[in-house]
This record gives sequence, C-alpha cells and structure tokens, in this order.
Amino acid sequence: MMQRIAKIINTNKMNKENKNYYIIFTPRRTAICKEALEREGVYQDINTINFNFDLIPIEEGLLSMQMDEVPRELYLEEDTSSLVFIAEAIQRMQAIYGYIPHVIGKGTSARVS
Repeated sequence: MMQRIAKIINTNKMNKENKNYYIIFTPRRTAICKEALEREGVYQDINTINFNFDLIPIEEGLLSMQMDEVPRELYLEEDTSSLVFIAEAIQRMQAIYGYIPHVIGKGTSARVS
C-alpha cells in the first residue's frame, strides 16, 4: 500500500501539482510503513496521523481490540509492533480503572520487552 501511495505522490510531483498529503494510520504508523515511504522518497511530503480506537466494547464487561492481523504479523512477518498497541491499551485501562495487579500473557511474544 505504501508503494501505491508513493507512486501517486511521485506522479503528482512530476506533474508539478502542489498538494498536501495525509495518511491516517489505525491504530498507529508502523516502522515498516515509515521505512517503505522513506525508501520511496516521499515520507517528508506526508503528514501522518495516528488514530487509535483500540478498545472496542463488545458487551458489558468485555472489550476487544479487533486486531485480526496480529498472528500473521507476529509469526509470519516477525513484526512485533502490534505488541506496543496491546501494551498501550493495558496502560490506558490502568489510567482509567487503576492498577491491574495481574496481567498474564501467553506464548513467546509475551516475553518480548
């Protein structure tokens, strides 16, 4: 997707079109996206915005992060950036509801610091 965006921006540059570009990332920009845009030479032309809506109430007492891509990112692409989103969501919950005394993680990614 970043290559497509870069192609549009570079085409506009060649046509001398002066435009402002914004990319809204949910929940936030990953290092891979930033590197791709830098490699394409357009990162400095883009304003990035992180739009975080990570904790979605499903029913009373149940929140979901709806991050279906996490297993693929962690195990196939070895991209641990989604773990940051999870940690930040826990921190936000603690800021609202108070300290959570027992947070348990399962699997090898639970030990990543």
